[in-house]
Amino acid sequence: MGIIETHVDTNSPDFQENARSFQQQLAELHERVQQVRQGGGVEAIAKHRQRNKLLAHERIELLCDPNTPFLELSPLAAWDMYENESPSASMVTGIGVVEGQECVIIANDATVKGGTYYPLTVKKHLRAQEIAEQNRLPCIYLVDSGGGFLPLQAEVFPDRDHLLIFLQNITGFMVGKQYENGGITKDGAKMVMAVSNVPVPRFTVMMGGSFGAGNYGMCGRSYSPRQLWMWPNARISVMGGEQAANVLATVRKDSLAARGKTMTAEEEAAFKQPILDKYAYESSAYYSTARMWDDGIIDPVDTRNVLALGIAASLNAPYPDNSFGVFRM
Repeated sequence: MGIIETHVDTNSPDFQENARSFQQQLAELHERVQQVRQGGGVEAIAKHRQRNKLLAHERIELLCDPNTPFLELSPLAAWDMYENESPSASMVTGIGVVEGQECVIIANDATVKGGTYYPLTVKKHLRAQEIAEQNRLPCIYLVDSGGGFLPLQAEVFPDRDHLLIFLQNITGFMVGKQYENGGITKDGAKMVMAVSNVPVPRFTVMMGGSFGAGNYGMCGRSYSPRQLWMWPNARISVMGGEQAANVLATVRKDSLAARGKTMTAEEEAAFKQPILDKYAYESSAYYSTARMWDDGIIDPVDTRNVLALGIAASLNAPYPDNSFGVFRM
């Protein structure tokens, strides 16, 4: 087997700056995960312990076989939502090993509003059940819940039907006459058909950018991969913020030009800034994971273990037959 050698200069200023930036993002991830693990806060935990109750993570730890891993799903669900009153969507879910059998475990966090269900609590619960169904895993429920969160009762309902590994750092498909004449649309369609019809379990990790049609072609969430994970630096949107700002600014300038008007550099910058801010906020990994668009943000060093656990769990279910369409050349 050939050896792929690196040519990265780890002493270069760019590498050092990238390393510092990435370490800051990792520190932010670990800090936020630790924050949501506090559940409803110090006072709520104290009341919980006064009732001689264990916390959700403690119950799961005692349930699982000793010295076995627990793959937590969506720990930052509901981040920066509901005024941060539902950390981790008021629930802990994941895959653990009980008596030698991989199981999906769903545990309410009663320190958060008595374990009541917010809209994203329902979504997180259903996502865990979906993973169990896909991989033919038994579910274990550690229930301690006050039912639906009444102020949001109208939203506490499921929002969807519940009955090849992709490492993403990708732009959208190239556009323009040269690429269109070269068959990018046809080639892209063939790739999308292959991804959407392949019967083997699919696992997606977003390691960097995930933009436009590239997100689809590399098994984004629309194609329901068995598991979808994000690195803290990952970004997902229809296009990059700078691209979107430039496109909309061009449309704006063309509109003004049609009326005999122009846009100064200062006006253009002021026009672009809200767009850049919006895309920066909505394309972040935290925005995605808070809305359950993925199964969690992971430290890159854990990628191998996370994928290994997911693949091992998937082996409990048989593979269906192929159902490919016709690949037009």
